[in-house]
Amino acid sequence: MKKSNNRGVSLIEILIAVVVFVICITPIINQLAAGIRLGQKADDQQAATDYGKSVSESIKQMNLDEIFDLQKGYCDKPSLIKLLELDTSEAITMSVSCDFYSFDETCIKRDSDGNYLYELDNTKVNGLANKIAKGSHIKVQAGATPNMTIGTGPEYNSVTDMYKALDVINLTAANKQALVRQYTITTVTKLNGRKYDVSMVLDNLPFAINSLVKTGYTDPNSVNLGNMSSLNADTTAVIISTSNYDAVASSAYLASALSAMEQHGNSTKATQLRENNSGVVSEFTSEELRPTKDIYITVSKGGGSYPYKVECEVVYTGDELADRYDIPPSEKVLSYPAFSQSFKEMPDVYLMYNQYVYINNYGNDNIHIDNQVSDEKVKFYVIRTADQDEDHNSLIKSGSNVRDRVDSGTGNYVYRTIFDITKSITSNPVEIYTNIISDRSNVNGSLTTKNTKIAVLTVGGGDEYKSVLRLLEDDERYSDAGRAYNVYIELKNTQSNTVTTYSTSKGDY
Repeated sequence: MKKSNNRGVSLIEILIAVVVFVICITPIINQLAAGIRLGQKADDQQAATDYGKSVSESIKQMNLDEIFDLQKGYCDKPSLIKLLELDTSEAITMSVSCDFYSFDETCIKRDSDGNYLYELDNTKVNGLANKIAKGSHIKVQAGATPNMTIGTGPEYNSVTDMYKALDVINLTAANKQALVRQYTITTVTKLNGRKYDVSMVLDNLPFAINSLVKTGYTDPNSVNLGNMSSLNADTTAVIISTSNYDAVASSAYLASALSAMEQHGNSTKATQLRENNSGVVSEFTSEELRPTKDIYITVSKGGGSYPYKVECEVVYTGDELADRYDIPPSEKVLSYPAFSQSFKEMPDVYLMYNQYVYINNYGNDNIHIDNQVSDEKVKFYVIRTADQDEDHNSLIKSGSNVRDRVDSGTGNYVYRTIFDITKSITSNPVEIYTNIISDRSNVNGSLTTKNTKIAVLTVGGGDEYKSVLRLLEDDERYSDAGRAYNVYIELKNTQSNTVTTYSTSKGDY
Protein backbone atom coordinates (compact mmCIF):
# COMPACT_ATOMS: atom_id res chain seq x y z
CA MET A 1 0.00 0.00 0.00
CA LYS A 2 1.39 3.39 -1.11
CA LYS A 3 1.88 5.92 1.64
CA SER A 4 0.61 9.48 0.80
CA ASN A 5 2.42 12.69 1.75
CA ASN A 6 -0.04 15.08 3.57
CA ARG A 7 2.33 17.70 4.88
CA GLY A 8 -0.14 20.54 3.96
CA VAL A 9 0.94 24.14 3.19
CA SER A 10 3.75 25.63 5.06
CA LEU A 11 3.62 29.06 6.78
CA ILE A 12 6.19 30.40 4.35
CA GLU A 13 4.04 29.39 1.41
CA ILE A 14 1.02 31.11 2.99
CA LEU A 15 3.00 34.28 3.57
CA ILE A 16 4.30 34.24 0.01
CA ALA A 17 0.73 33.77 -1.29
CA VAL A 18 -0.54 36.65 0.87
CA VAL A 19 2.24 38.95 -0.32
CA VAL A 20 1.56 38.07 -3.92
CA PHE A 21 -2.16 38.67 -3.36
CA VAL A 22 -1.56 42.02 -1.69
CA ILE A 23 0.81 43.08 -4.47
CA CYS A 24 -1.79 42.13 -7.05
CA ILE A 25 -4.82 43.57 -5.27
CA THR A 26 -3.28 46.88 -4.06
CA PRO A 27 -3.44 48.64 -7.45
CA ILE A 28 -7.03 47.49 -7.81
CA ILE A 29 -7.93 48.78 -4.33
CA ASN A 30 -6.13 52.06 -4.99
CA GLN A 31 -7.91 52.39 -8.27
CA LEU A 32 -11.27 51.69 -6.62
CA ALA A 33 -10.51 54.17 -3.81
CA ALA A 34 -9.42 56.78 -6.32
CA GLY A 35 -12.61 56.16 -8.26
CA ILE A 36 -14.69 56.53 -5.12
CA ARG A 37 -12.85 59.74 -4.18
CA LEU A 38 -13.21 61.04 -7.70
CA GLY A 39 -16.87 60.13 -7.70
CA GLN A 40 -17.37 61.79 -4.32
CA LYS A 41 -15.53 64.88 -5.53
CA ALA A 42 -17.66 64.93 -8.67
CA ASP A 43 -20.80 64.54 -6.53
CA ASP A 44 -19.63 67.34 -4.24
CA GLN A 45 -18.86 69.64 -7.15
CA GLN A 46 -22.17 68.81 -8.80
CA ALA A 47 -24.02 69.51 -5.56
CA ALA A 48 -22.15 72.80 -5.22
CA THR A 49 -22.85 73.71 -8.85
CA ASP A 50 -26.53 72.83 -8.49
CA TYR A 51 -26.67 74.93 -5.34
CA GLY A 52 -25.00 77.84 -7.12
CA LYS A 53 -27.49 77.65 -9.98
CA SER A 54 -30.47 77.40 -7.65
CA VAL A 55 -29.34 80.26 -5.42
CA SER A 56 -28.42 82.46 -8.38
CA GLU A 57 -31.97 82.16 -9.68
CA SER A 58 -33.26 83.20 -6.27
CA ILE A 59 -30.85 86.15 -6.21
CA LYS A 60 -32.07 87.26 -9.64
CA GLN A 61 -35.57 87.55 -8.20
CA MET A 62 -34.42 89.06 -4.89
CA ASN A 63 -35.53 92.58 -4.05
CA LEU A 64 -32.32 93.98 -2.61
CA ASP A 65 -34.14 96.99 -1.12
CA GLU A 66 -36.17 94.64 1.09
CA ILE A 67 -33.14 92.61 2.21
CA PHE A 68 -30.63 95.43 2.76
CA ASP A 69 -31.55 98.68 4.53
CA LEU A 70 -28.52 100.93 4.07
CA GLN A 71 -29.96 103.74 6.21
CA LYS A 72 -30.15 101.41 9.20
CA GLY A 73 -27.09 99.31 8.35
CA TYR A 74 -29.46 96.38 8.63
CA CYS A 75 -29.68 93.10 6.73
CA ASP A 76 -32.75 90.88 6.98
CA LYS A 77 -30.72 87.75 7.73
CA PRO A 78 -33.69 85.38 8.35
CA SER A 79 -35.01 86.17 4.87
CA LEU A 80 -31.51 85.84 3.43
CA ILE A 81 -31.04 82.43 5.11
CA LYS A 82 -34.28 81.22 3.54
CA LEU A 83 -33.48 82.72 0.14
CA LEU A 84 -29.98 81.19 0.11
CA GLU A 85 -31.35 77.78 1.12
CA LEU A 86 -28.90 77.48 4.00
CA ASP A 87 -28.88 74.31 6.12
CA THR A 88 -30.30 75.33 9.50
CA SER A 89 -29.54 72.06 11.31
CA GLU A 90 -26.72 73.91 13.05
CA ALA A 91 -26.28 77.50 14.14
CA ILE A 92 -25.63 79.75 11.15
CA THR A 93 -23.00 82.45 11.24
CA MET A 94 -23.28 85.10 8.57
CA SER A 95 -21.34 88.24 7.72
CA VAL A 96 -22.77 90.90 5.41
CA SER A 97 -21.22 94.13 4.17
CA CYS A 98 -21.97 96.86 1.63
CA ASP A 99 -19.19 99.07 0.28
CA PHE A 100 -18.88 101.85 -2.27
CA TYR A 101 -15.79 103.12 -4.06
CA SER A 102 -14.87 104.85 -7.29
CA PHE A 103 -12.12 104.16 -9.84
CA ASP A 104 -10.98 105.49 -13.19
CA GLU A 105 -9.65 103.93 -16.39
CA THR A 106 -6.06 103.70 -15.08
CA CYS A 107 -7.21 101.24 -12.39
CA ILE A 108 -8.52 98.63 -14.86
CA LYS A 109 -6.19 95.69 -15.55
CA ARG A 110 -5.22 94.78 -19.13
CA ASP A 111 -4.00 91.62 -20.80
CA SER A 112 -0.73 91.29 -22.75
CA ASP A 113 -2.43 92.66 -25.86
CA GLY A 114 -3.62 95.77 -24.04
CA ASN A 115 -7.28 94.69 -23.91
CA TYR A 116 -9.22 95.71 -20.80
CA LEU A 117 -10.04 92.99 -18.28
CA TYR A 118 -13.05 93.08 -15.97
CA GLU A 119 -10.76 93.31 -12.97
CA LEU A 120 -9.26 96.18 -11.00
CA ASP A 121 -5.79 96.80 -9.59
CA ASN A 122 -6.74 97.49 -5.97
CA THR A 123 -3.41 99.19 -5.30
CA LYS A 124 -4.24 101.79 -7.95
CA VAL A 125 -7.83 102.09 -6.69
CA ASN A 126 -6.61 102.81 -3.16
CA GLY A 127 -4.02 105.27 -4.48
CA LEU A 128 -6.41 107.24 -6.67
CA ALA A 129 -6.15 110.93 -5.77
CA ASN A 130 -9.64 112.44 -6.18
CA LYS A 131 -12.02 109.63 -5.43
CA ILE A 132 -14.91 108.38 -3.37
CA ALA A 133 -12.76 106.34 -1.02
CA LYS A 134 -13.07 102.59 -0.81
CA GLY A 135 -15.37 101.61 2.01
CA SER A 136 -17.66 104.64 1.68
CA HIS A 137 -21.08 104.03 3.18
CA ILE A 138 -24.50 105.47 3.94
CA LYS A 139 -24.71 107.30 7.25
CA VAL A 140 -26.66 105.08 9.63
CA GLN A 141 -29.72 106.61 11.25
CA ALA A 142 -29.49 107.64 14.88
CA GLY A 143 -30.73 104.90 17.18
CA ALA A 144 -30.32 102.15 14.57
CA THR A 145 -28.56 98.92 15.52
CA PRO A 146 -26.60 97.74 12.48
CA ASN A 147 -26.09 94.03 11.88
CA MET A 148 -24.36 94.64 8.55
CA THR A 149 -20.75 95.80 8.31
CA ILE A 150 -20.41 99.38 7.08
CA GLY A 151 -17.29 100.79 5.47
CA THR A 152 -14.60 102.85 7.12
CA GLY A 153 -14.51 105.46 4.34
CA PRO A 154 -16.45 108.75 4.12
CA GLU A 155 -20.12 108.84 5.15
CA TYR A 156 -22.86 110.00 2.79
CA ASN A 157 -26.49 110.73 3.52
CA SER A 158 -27.63 108.77 0.47
CA VAL A 159 -26.49 107.09 -2.73
CA THR A 160 -27.77 110.20 -4.49
CA ASP A 161 -25.17 112.24 -2.60
CA MET A 162 -22.44 109.83 -3.72
CA TYR A 163 -23.34 110.30 -7.37
CA LYS A 164 -23.50 114.06 -6.84
CA ALA A 165 -19.97 113.96 -5.38
CA LEU A 166 -18.85 111.83 -8.33
CA ASP A 167 -20.36 114.36 -10.76
CA VAL A 168 -18.32 117.12 -9.09
CA ILE A 169 -15.14 115.05 -9.45
CA ASN A 170 -15.86 114.28 -13.10
CA LEU A 171 -16.32 117.95 -13.98
CA THR A 172 -12.57 118.53 -13.68
CA ALA A 173 -10.98 115.07 -13.61
CA ALA A 174 -8.65 114.16 -16.48
CA ASN A 175 -9.98 110.59 -16.30
CA LYS A 176 -13.67 110.09 -15.60
CA GLN A 177 -14.58 107.90 -12.65
CA ALA A 178 -17.30 105.32 -12.07
CA LEU A 179 -18.88 104.17 -8.81
CA VAL A 180 -18.94 100.56 -7.59
CA ARG A 181 -21.61 99.32 -5.21
CA GLN A 182 -20.78 95.93 -3.72
CA TYR A 183 -22.58 93.54 -1.35
CA THR A 184 -20.53 90.70 0.20
CA ILE A 185 -22.09 87.77 2.06
CA THR A 186 -20.08 85.04 3.80
CA THR A 187 -21.64 82.08 5.59
CA VAL A 188 -21.53 78.28 5.99
CA THR A 189 -23.93 75.59 4.82
CA LYS A 190 -24.16 71.82 4.37
CA LEU A 191 -24.59 69.99 1.06
CA ASN A 192 -24.81 66.18 1.00
CA GLY A 193 -23.72 66.18 4.64
CA ARG A 194 -20.52 68.12 3.90
CA LYS A 195 -19.73 71.61 5.13
CA TYR A 196 -19.04 74.43 2.70
CA ASP A 197 -17.74 77.93 3.24
CA VAL A 198 -19.95 80.14 1.09
CA SER A 199 -18.95 83.53 -0.29
CA MET A 200 -21.28 85.64 -2.45
CA VAL A 201 -20.46 88.96 -4.06
CA LEU A 202 -22.97 91.18 -5.86
CA ASP A 203 -21.45 94.21 -7.56
CA ASN A 204 -21.89 96.44 -10.57
CA LEU A 205 -18.18 96.33 -11.42
CA PRO A 206 -18.51 94.97 -15.02
CA PHE A 207 -21.12 97.61 -15.81
CA ALA A 208 -19.06 100.39 -14.21
CA ILE A 209 -16.02 99.31 -16.25
CA ASN A 210 -18.09 99.29 -19.45
CA SER A 211 -19.21 102.85 -18.69
CA LEU A 212 -15.55 103.94 -18.84
CA VAL A 213 -14.24 101.87 -21.75
CA LYS A 214 -17.26 101.55 -24.08
CA THR A 215 -18.39 104.59 -26.03
CA GLY A 216 -21.98 105.54 -25.34
CA TYR A 217 -22.45 102.95 -22.58
CA THR A 218 -24.15 104.00 -19.33
CA ASP A 219 -23.93 101.97 -16.14
CA PRO A 220 -27.60 101.23 -15.30
CA ASN A 221 -26.76 101.61 -11.61
CA SER A 222 -25.82 105.26 -12.16
CA VAL A 223 -29.16 106.23 -13.69
CA ASN A 224 -31.54 108.13 -11.43
CA LEU A 225 -34.68 106.11 -12.04
CA GLY A 226 -37.83 108.15 -12.59
CA ASN A 227 -40.53 107.26 -10.09
CA MET A 228 -43.12 106.73 -12.81
CA SER A 229 -40.79 105.14 -15.34
CA SER A 230 -41.69 101.48 -14.97
CA LEU A 231 -44.72 101.09 -12.76
CA ASN A 232 -46.56 97.78 -12.89
CA ALA A 233 -50.33 98.26 -12.90
CA ASP A 234 -50.74 94.91 -11.14
CA THR A 235 -48.64 95.97 -8.16
CA THR A 236 -49.04 99.76 -8.09
CA ALA A 237 -51.99 101.92 -7.06
CA VAL A 238 -51.80 105.29 -8.82
CA ILE A 239 -54.24 107.82 -7.35
CA ILE A 240 -54.55 110.79 -9.69
CA SER A 241 -58.02 112.20 -8.96
CA THR A 242 -57.60 114.09 -5.71
CA SER A 243 -56.58 117.36 -7.33
CA ASN A 244 -59.19 117.01 -10.07
CA TYR A 245 -61.94 116.97 -7.49
CA ASP A 246 -60.83 120.32 -6.06
CA ALA A 247 -62.59 122.29 -8.80
CA VAL A 248 -65.81 120.35 -8.21
CA ALA A 249 -65.48 120.64 -4.47
CA SER A 250 -64.81 124.37 -4.67
CA SER A 251 -68.18 125.18 -6.18
CA ALA A 252 -70.11 122.30 -4.62
CA TYR A 253 -68.94 123.09 -1.10
CA LEU A 254 -69.84 126.78 -1.41
CA ALA A 255 -73.19 125.93 -2.94
CA SER A 256 -73.88 123.51 -0.12
CA ALA A 257 -72.84 126.08 2.47
CA LEU A 258 -75.00 128.79 0.94
CA SER A 259 -77.96 126.41 0.78
CA ALA A 260 -77.47 125.48 4.42
CA MET A 261 -77.24 129.15 5.36
CA GLU A 262 -80.59 129.80 3.66
CA GLN A 263 -82.20 126.87 5.43
CA HIS A 264 -80.92 127.87 8.84
CA GLY A 265 -81.81 131.52 9.12
CA ASN A 266 -79.10 133.21 7.11
CA SER A 267 -80.92 133.69 3.81
CA THR A 268 -80.15 137.42 3.63
CA LYS A 269 -76.43 136.84 3.92
CA ALA A 270 -76.58 133.94 1.47
CA THR A 271 -78.42 136.09 -1.09
CA GLN A 272 -75.81 138.82 -0.77
CA LEU A 273 -73.02 136.31 -1.34
CA ARG A 274 -74.79 134.76 -4.35
CA GLU A 275 -75.30 138.15 -5.98
CA ASN A 276 -71.78 139.38 -5.30
CA ASN A 277 -69.19 136.98 -6.67
CA SER A 278 -66.35 139.02 -5.26
CA GLY A 279 -68.16 138.86 -1.97
CA VAL A 280 -68.14 135.08 -2.16
CA VAL A 281 -64.41 135.11 -2.77
CA SER A 282 -63.65 137.57 -0.01
CA GLU A 283 -66.00 135.86 2.42
CA PHE A 284 -64.92 132.29 1.86
CA THR A 285 -61.19 132.75 1.43
CA SER A 286 -60.68 134.43 4.75
CA GLU A 287 -58.76 132.21 7.14
CA GLU A 288 -61.64 131.60 9.52
CA LEU A 289 -63.89 130.26 6.74
CA ARG A 290 -61.39 128.18 4.83
CA PRO A 291 -62.48 124.51 4.73
CA THR A 292 -59.94 121.83 5.57
CA LYS A 293 -59.16 119.18 2.98
CA ASP A 294 -58.50 115.61 4.16
CA ILE A 295 -57.29 112.79 1.94
CA TYR A 296 -57.89 109.35 3.46
CA ILE A 297 -55.88 106.45 1.97
CA THR A 298 -56.62 102.96 3.31
CA VAL A 299 -54.83 99.72 2.51
CA SER A 300 -56.72 96.65 3.72
CA LYS A 301 -56.67 92.90 3.22
CA GLY A 302 -59.52 90.46 2.69
CA GLY A 303 -60.03 87.11 0.99
CA GLY A 304 -60.30 85.96 -2.61
CA SER A 305 -57.88 86.11 -5.51
CA TYR A 306 -57.31 89.87 -5.03
CA PRO A 307 -56.99 90.19 -1.25
CA TYR A 308 -55.33 93.63 -1.07
CA LYS A 309 -57.47 96.72 -1.49
CA VAL A 310 -56.50 100.40 -1.78
CA GLU A 311 -59.13 103.09 -1.29
CA CYS A 312 -58.93 106.87 -1.29
CA GLU A 313 -61.56 109.40 -0.18
CA VAL A 314 -61.35 113.21 -0.27
CA VAL A 315 -63.22 115.06 2.47
CA TYR A 316 -63.76 118.81 2.89
CA THR A 317 -64.83 120.04 6.33
CA GLY A 318 -65.85 123.60 7.24
CA ASP A 319 -65.95 123.78 11.03
CA GLU A 320 -65.53 127.56 11.16
CA LEU A 321 -68.15 128.07 8.46
CA ALA A 322 -70.59 125.76 10.23
CA ASP A 323 -70.06 127.48 13.58
CA ARG A 324 -70.44 130.95 12.10
CA TYR A 325 -73.69 130.25 10.28
CA ASP A 326 -75.17 127.52 12.52
CA ILE A 327 -74.90 124.85 9.84
CA PRO A 328 -75.64 121.32 11.17
CA PRO A 329 -72.65 118.95 11.38
CA SER A 330 -74.19 116.66 8.77
CA GLU A 331 -74.08 119.47 6.22
CA LYS A 332 -70.61 120.83 6.88
CA VAL A 333 -68.83 117.85 5.30
CA LEU A 334 -68.43 117.19 1.58
CA SER A 335 -66.76 113.91 0.54
CA TYR A 336 -65.81 112.19 -2.72
CA PRO A 337 -64.54 108.66 -3.40
CA ALA A 338 -61.36 109.18 -5.46
CA PHE A 339 -59.95 105.66 -5.86
CA SER A 340 -60.75 101.99 -5.18
CA GLN A 341 -58.87 98.99 -6.57
CA SER A 342 -57.96 95.45 -5.50
CA PHE A 343 -54.60 93.71 -6.00
CA LYS A 344 -53.15 90.20 -5.81
CA GLU A 345 -50.18 91.36 -3.75
CA MET A 346 -49.31 94.31 -1.55
CA PRO A 347 -49.01 97.31 -3.90
CA ASP A 348 -46.97 100.50 -3.75
CA VAL A 349 -49.29 103.50 -3.52
CA TYR A 350 -48.68 106.64 -5.60
CA LEU A 351 -50.64 109.81 -4.82
CA MET A 352 -50.29 112.33 -7.63
CA TYR A 353 -50.95 115.46 -5.69
CA ASN A 354 -50.84 119.19 -6.43
CA GLN A 355 -50.50 121.32 -3.31
CA TYR A 356 -51.12 124.57 -5.07
CA VAL A 357 -54.47 124.10 -6.78
CA TYR A 358 -56.86 126.59 -5.20
CA ILE A 359 -54.36 127.28 -2.46
CA ASN A 360 -56.21 130.51 -1.58
CA ASN A 361 -59.43 128.61 -0.91
CA TYR A 362 -58.14 125.90 1.40
CA GLY A 363 -56.11 125.54 4.54
CA ASN A 364 -53.88 122.62 5.46
CA ASP A 365 -54.09 119.48 3.37
CA ASN A 366 -54.22 116.48 5.68
CA ILE A 367 -53.23 113.10 4.26
CA HIS A 368 -54.31 110.22 6.50
CA ILE A 369 -52.56 106.91 5.86
CA ASP A 370 -54.10 103.76 7.29
CA ASN A 371 -52.24 100.50 6.71
CA GLN A 372 -54.62 97.88 8.07
CA VAL A 373 -52.39 94.95 7.05
CA SER A 374 -50.28 93.82 10.00
CA ASP A 375 -46.57 93.11 9.52
CA GLU A 376 -46.56 94.11 5.84
CA LYS A 377 -44.91 97.37 4.84
CA VAL A 378 -46.66 99.77 2.47
CA LYS A 379 -44.65 102.33 0.51
CA PHE A 380 -46.46 105.59 -0.26
CA TYR A 381 -45.14 107.99 -2.90
CA VAL A 382 -46.72 111.44 -2.58
CA ILE A 383 -45.74 113.23 -5.77
CA ARG A 384 -46.24 116.98 -6.16
CA THR A 385 -47.11 117.18 -9.85
CA ALA A 386 -46.73 120.93 -10.52
CA ASP A 387 -46.14 124.38 -9.04
CA GLN A 388 -49.08 126.50 -10.14
CA ASP A 389 -48.88 129.18 -7.47
CA GLU A 390 -46.76 132.11 -8.69
CA ASP A 391 -46.46 133.54 -5.20
CA HIS A 392 -44.91 130.27 -4.12
CA ASN A 393 -42.49 130.25 -7.06
CA SER A 394 -41.38 133.78 -6.30
CA LEU A 395 -41.03 132.84 -2.66
CA ILE A 396 -38.75 129.89 -3.42
CA LYS A 397 -36.53 132.04 -5.64
CA SER A 398 -36.22 134.89 -3.16
CA GLY A 399 -36.26 132.95 0.10
CA SER A 400 -38.11 135.86 1.73
CA ASN A 401 -41.08 135.74 4.04
CA VAL A 402 -44.57 136.17 2.65
CA ARG A 403 -47.11 137.21 5.23
CA ASP A 404 -49.94 134.96 4.10
CA ARG A 405 -47.58 131.94 4.05
CA VAL A 406 -46.00 132.40 7.48
CA ASP A 407 -47.87 133.71 10.51
CA SER A 408 -45.89 136.76 11.65
CA GLY A 409 -47.04 136.26 15.21
CA THR A 410 -46.13 132.60 15.69
CA GLY A 411 -43.71 132.00 12.84
CA ASN A 412 -45.68 128.88 11.91
CA TYR A 413 -46.45 127.95 8.34
CA VAL A 414 -49.97 128.85 7.30
CA TYR A 415 -50.25 126.21 4.56
CA ARG A 416 -48.95 122.74 5.15
CA THR A 417 -49.35 119.18 3.91
CA ILE A 418 -49.72 117.13 7.06
CA PHE A 419 -49.19 113.36 7.08
CA ASP A 420 -51.10 111.46 9.73
CA ILE A 421 -50.29 107.77 10.20
CA THR A 422 -53.24 106.01 11.78
CA LYS A 423 -51.59 102.90 13.20
CA SER A 424 -48.27 102.05 14.85
CA ILE A 425 -45.47 101.64 12.32
CA THR A 426 -44.12 98.77 14.41
CA SER A 427 -47.10 96.52 13.75
CA ASN A 428 -48.32 98.19 10.53
CA PRO A 429 -45.18 99.62 8.88
CA VAL A 430 -45.31 102.40 6.28
CA GLU A 431 -42.78 104.53 4.44
CA ILE A 432 -43.60 107.87 2.78
CA TYR A 433 -41.49 109.25 -0.07
CA THR A 434 -42.34 112.75 -1.25
CA ASN A 435 -40.90 115.61 -3.26
CA ILE A 436 -42.62 118.18 -1.03
CA ILE A 437 -40.16 120.30 0.94
CA SER A 438 -40.23 119.01 4.48
CA ASP A 439 -39.68 120.29 8.00
CA ARG A 440 -36.18 119.34 9.22
CA SER A 441 -37.52 118.07 12.56
CA ASN A 442 -39.68 115.45 10.89
CA VAL A 443 -37.17 113.59 8.75
CA ASN A 444 -33.63 112.28 8.76
CA GLY A 445 -30.86 114.06 6.94
CA SER A 446 -29.95 117.66 6.30
CA LEU A 447 -32.81 119.54 4.63
CA THR A 448 -33.27 123.15 3.63
CA THR A 449 -36.69 124.58 4.45
CA LYS A 450 -38.25 127.59 2.77
CA ASN A 451 -41.20 129.67 3.89
CA THR A 452 -43.65 127.66 1.86
CA LYS A 453 -46.16 124.91 2.11
CA ILE A 454 -44.28 121.96 3.59
CA ALA A 455 -44.74 118.33 4.56
CA VAL A 456 -45.09 117.58 8.27
CA LEU A 457 -45.41 114.23 10.02
CA THR A 458 -47.79 114.51 12.97
CA VAL A 459 -47.40 111.11 14.65
CA GLY A 460 -44.56 109.98 16.88
CA GLY A 461 -41.57 111.95 18.02
CA GLY A 462 -38.64 109.55 18.00
CA ASP A 463 -36.14 108.54 15.39
CA GLU A 464 -38.28 105.55 14.46
CA TYR A 465 -41.01 107.82 13.13
CA LYS A 466 -38.58 110.25 11.54
CA SER A 467 -37.45 107.45 9.25
CA VAL A 468 -40.98 107.16 7.83
CA LEU A 469 -40.95 110.46 5.92
CA ARG A 470 -38.23 110.79 3.28
CA LEU A 471 -37.58 113.07 0.36
CA LEU A 472 -37.54 111.45 -3.08
CA GLU A 473 -33.98 112.71 -3.51
CA ASP A 474 -33.02 110.14 -0.92
CA ASP A 475 -31.50 106.73 -1.66
CA GLU A 476 -34.82 105.50 -3.05
CA ARG A 477 -34.05 107.36 -6.28
CA TYR A 478 -30.93 105.23 -6.65
CA SER A 479 -32.49 102.10 -5.21
CA ASP A 480 -31.75 98.55 -6.30
CA ALA A 481 -35.10 98.20 -8.05
CA GLY A 482 -34.28 97.44 -11.67
CA ARG A 483 -30.52 97.61 -11.10
CA ALA A 484 -27.96 95.34 -12.75
CA TYR A 485 -25.44 93.32 -10.73
CA ASN A 486 -22.74 90.77 -11.41
CA VAL A 487 -23.26 87.77 -9.10
CA TYR A 488 -20.27 85.64 -8.05
CA ILE A 489 -20.75 82.59 -5.79
CA GLU A 490 -17.87 80.56 -4.35
CA LEU A 491 -18.26 77.34 -2.32
CA LYS A 492 -15.26 75.77 -0.60
CA ASN A 493 -15.56 72.19 0.67
CA THR A 494 -14.02 72.37 4.14
CA GLN A 495 -13.03 68.67 4.06
CA SER A 496 -11.40 68.45 0.65
CA ASN A 497 -10.60 72.16 0.17
CA THR A 498 -12.05 71.92 -3.34
CA VAL A 499 -13.53 75.17 -4.62
CA THR A 500 -16.57 75.48 -6.89
CA THR A 501 -17.52 78.84 -8.40
CA TYR A 502 -20.61 80.01 -10.20
CA SER A 503 -21.26 83.42 -11.74
CA THR A 504 -24.23 85.06 -13.40
CA SER A 505 -25.81 88.52 -13.61
CA LYS A 506 -28.87 90.13 -12.08
CA GLY A 507 -30.80 92.62 -14.17
CA ASP A 508 -31.60 93.21 -17.81
CA TYR A 509 -28.29 94.72 -18.90
